[in-house]
Amino acid sequence: MPLRNWKPLDKSAVASAAIIAAGVVILVTPICGDLFACGCDWPWRGLAQRCNYFETPSALRCPWCEYRTLGVGTPLLATAVAVWTATRLSVPTDALRSPWVDSIVRGSLGLAAAVALLFLLGQLAFTVTDYPRP
Repeated sequence: MPLRNWKPLDKSAVASAAIIAAGVVILVTPICGDLFACGCDWPWRGLAQRCNYFETPSALRCPWCEYRTLGVGTPLLATAVAVWTATRLSVPTDALRSPWVDSIVRGSLGLAAAVALLFLLGQLAFTVTDYPRP
């Protein structure tokens, strides 16, 4: 059964997807450190080197690092939902505006959606794993 409403993505949608994916890769660890107070930080400040998951006698272990399904699935789901949203988003265009402006607008809105979803899924991880709130 062919997909009737399927249409190929334009360059603007692909560029916005790249903005979202790059943003999530950079932001996921500091968000993890902020949510769980586990020691995760920005990529240029050590990434997950100081995460409590790697401390041997630690009573608390970061849920995104301990449970690989959460640690990999959460950013992937946030990225997929944000990319899908941004590529399907119809941005009003102006004849004088560049398609790159559209991709930046879509990418920024999609990245904001991904960050919101990361925080929401992080809150869900508290309930699923019984990790204490900081």
